[in-house]
Amino acid sequence: MSVPFQCLLLLSFLTVYLLVANARSIPEPFNNVDQNIFITLANYRHRFERSMNIKKLRWAFNSLNSTALCEACDLLVPEMRVLIMINRTDLIDDVAIRFCKYYKLLDENVCLGAVNEYKNIVIEVLAISPLSNKELCSLAFECQAPPYFPVVGWNVTFPDKPKPTPRPPQPPTAGAPKLNILHLSDVHIDFSYKPGSQADCSQPLCCRGGQPAPGHTGAGFWGDYRNCDIPYWTAEAILKYAAELEKVDFIYYTGDLPAHNVWNQSRADQLYSINTINSMLTTVFPNKTFYSAVGNHEAAPCNLYPTPNIRTDNISWLYEALADNWIRLGLPADTRDSILNGAFYTTLIRPGLRLISLNMNYCSRENFWLLVNSTDPLGLPADTRDSILNGAFYTTLIRPGLRLISLNMNYCSRENFWLLVNSTDPLGQLQWLVDWLQYAEDHEEKVHIIGHHPPRSCLASFGWNFYKIVNRYENTIAGQFYGHSHLDEFLMFYDEENRTRPVSMAYMGPSLTTSSYLNPGYRVYSMDGDYEGSSFWTLDHRTVIMNLTASNMYNRTIFTDEYDARDAYQMENLFPNDWDNVVQRAKSDIDGPLMGLIYQYYTKSYADGSQCDHNCRRGLLCSYLTARADDPHACDSIPTFV
Repeated sequence: MSVPFQCLLLLSFLTVYLLVANARSIPEPFNNVDQNIFITLANYRHRFERSMNIKKLRWAFNSLNSTALCEACDLLVPEMRVLIMINRTDLIDDVAIRFCKYYKLLDENVCLGAVNEYKNIVIEVLAISPLSNKELCSLAFECQAPPYFPVVGWNVTFPDKPKPTPRPPQPPTAGAPKLNILHLSDVHIDFSYKPGSQADCSQPLCCRGGQPAPGHTGAGFWGDYRNCDIPYWTAEAILKYAAELEKVDFIYYTGDLPAHNVWNQSRADQLYSINTINSMLTTVFPNKTFYSAVGNHEAAPCNLYPTPNIRTDNISWLYEALADNWIRLGLPADTRDSILNGAFYTTLIRPGLRLISLNMNYCSRENFWLLVNSTDPLGLPADTRDSILNGAFYTTLIRPGLRLISLNMNYCSRENFWLLVNSTDPLGQLQWLVDWLQYAEDHEEKVHIIGHHPPRSCLASFGWNFYKIVNRYENTIAGQFYGHSHLDEFLMFYDEENRTRPVSMAYMGPSLTTSSYLNPGYRVYSMDGDYEGSSFWTLDHRTVIMNLTASNMYNRTIFTDEYDARDAYQMENLFPNDWDNVVQRAKSDIDGPLMGLIYQYYTKSYADGSQCDHNCRRGLLCSYLTARADDPHACDSIPTFV
């Protein structure tokens, strides 16, 4: 194999990594025949990520590793770096263009667009990354089990304060106030959607033009299950339905607004999507506060969020737009500086209420003892009892506050190539998280965390540090809410020492987009409300979907309450122990109706449990137990075939 072709392969792996399938789903090593099979089967990466069949294939082959891709990376990275060192990157340009023009299994426009978008960034990453060739491949393609190499391992620092005794959340008393929260995620509006157009095209995103092939139906008016995003009018109809029907107190909004045409998006395109969609939200929900998180698709190019040490790329154009939009959607103005710094922030949703009782006899002119000394007679109290004994004044928290922390999870994603230059706690975000969680613990606040990528999508060091943080502050963190997968999922967090004791859990909300093979939907959480002793934990949630088949058939939007979690899964509450109970019941009867129901709701009722066999079900359950990337023992307790 010639050097140019080897260079091309690596460039294709890296620059079209968003579009090409993960090689771990292919059981055989690379050879000339396998290359054709691989690309033919792979098609484009995001289709695989959203496809039920591919997810089932990956779960079925979950014991296979990425040996082929890693060996290719180990072989080609040194040669790429030599070309860069001798300033012959023009060879890469020439070969990449030839490849896109002559390799007919990839759409030429998509291939050229992806190379144009990502080529220079990949070359710069290879040029300036301090990682060795083996380290770079290991980090990019998970070629070794964690912790990979010491150079990419790091740890956050915890305050020198002991962890309080765990206090699991308790059910509220009957009639206690509740809060209702709407969760919107992965909107992905395609402003170029054309009803009747080709819905099964050769590009990663369809329903944008062209005539359907003979015997094929065109794109539906309200949307399409195939490789298409949602049209503007459908998104608007769903949001208006939610605004009119749902009585919510505020909204969690976890990112990904632009469509999936990642090979030809500009900054202007992304800003148009962000401004237009957020303007619609302010109109549809005029008096509601949105607590927002940034997705991977807001950037241009997609996924690429440069860290401060990258001088050739700048993300301030996006963060300025996000700050303006998020504050217009209800965030307080004092979040602006943090958003401009890294698109993460914290704010109080519900301030706490503290009672201070003073002994005013220590200021009375009728208290003759003050003639001896009237200068602040007593100091600050240690706690209520000691304070009362000390001077009959005290303070106590009547109602805890609820703090929101929004994270930019793009600084943990392996799809952000800039992290191959430096992945050590980019922007100090995790250390910042520790500091605020400690502040919340000290001030008896509860915290909800929102973000786009769930923690399992993070590079290992970030994910394992995050897991430690959740363990340390289990009494403070009352909920985690993410998006990204488009599917209906949850994640379990367990005690690091006692792996059977659940300490936290996270929800991945359903997407508004249909991409791919999904009904559009949203979720409403019922929370323990604003009162003395509130846990602020989720008590129940209800998922609403638009039946896309029926909506297109009858030419009107048709909505249904898909399920309520407590009723569907026969749960007493939705605390970590209750979700662990669901997991244990599913483990004990993995081929039974409960796992079938979990799979159905996972697909937003596009499919049912009969379409998910034993390996598929085991893989799905394993994904719910893998809250940190590359945890080799997360799924040991799930039985295999008996």
